[in-house]
Amino acid sequence: MTTVRTLSIALLATLCACAPAAFAQSGGAPPAAGPRKAQHEVAVKDAAFAVVPANDVAGAGAVGAGDVEALKARAGKETTLVGKVVSVFQPESRSIVLLNFARNYKDAATVGVKAEHFAAFPDLRGLEGKQVLVTGKVTLYRDRPQILIEKRAQVRVVKTP
Repeated sequence: MTTVRTLSIALLATLCACAPAAFAQSGGAPPAAGPRKAQHEVAVKDAAFAVVPANDVAGAGAVGAGDVEALKARAGKETTLVGKVVSVFQPESRSIVLLNFARNYKDAATVGVKAEHFAAFPDLRGLEGKQVLVTGKVTLYRDRPQILIEKRAQVRVVKTP
């Protein structure tokens, strides 16, 4: 019985040691070791968001980030919203970064960037206090409008005079 147990433990140890390499070769990524990195740690360093003149905002047909009802009515549709980023929030899980457009996040839409897209953006904390145009599909999360973005081109900073 001891020999079977010893062989089982040895086999399990071998499988555990080889699994990350085999998983990586199969085109996947090994399971995350440790916590995720914060967005600013993986952010693009040599890129910036596009800047548009303030008079382009009206031409974009943007909906105000605080117009919750209008944005809810646009659920499922590609929409451009405009608003001043009041805060940038990343939970301890580091699974998402949220751009909030009101002190009470329930008073406006939210824009989110999931962890798998962090590296596509410059440091999102740099958007705090800036007016932005964000384009994407409006979805509802707990009956609140949100836009999840994946590409830097979906965000444009409005140049203030």
